[in-house]
Amino acid sequence: MQPDTGQMTVAYQLLCALDVCDYLTAQQAARLLGKERSVNYIRDKFRSLTGKKLAVCLAGPSITMPLVYTLTKKGRDYAGILRGTQAAKRFRPAEEQDKAHNPVFMQHTLAVSDVLIAAQLLAKTIPAITVTRLFTERALRRKIAVTLPAHTSATHH
Repeated sequence: MQPDTGQMTVAYQLLCALDVCDYLTAQQAARLLGKERSVNYIRDKFRSLTGKKLAVCLAGPSITMPLVYTLTKKGRDYAGILRGTQAAKRFRPAEEQDKAHNPVFMQHTLAVSDVLIAAQLLAKTIPAITVTRLFTERALRRKIAVTLPAHTSATHH
């Protein structure tokens, strides 16, 4: 169940967006919420969420990497209530900070977030398209299993 974003504050919308995408920059969040001209406002809202311990700002290894935000356990629980979903994702601050210091991981993760944002915006733009579920890479790793055929010990000549 998706919340009615028309009735939600921007801070609540950001919590729900982070719950769906896992990681977002202020620019990505602004694009998703249709507030591209209000990136500074989005940054302020993210700062407010981090101050309330609902989100954490991941500082990258260099000044060229944008600030990336993700939910804390408290934020995931709250977003789960807002969205009517189960908050099952664990949160370990040290692991999140380690991820932030891996520029290849962060670039890939932000690219995945861009795809998730594009899918959501496409569904908003074209009413005939419905997005029923979105999976982050982390969620896909847990859901997809590949079974391999049993290895035979016979050798072929």
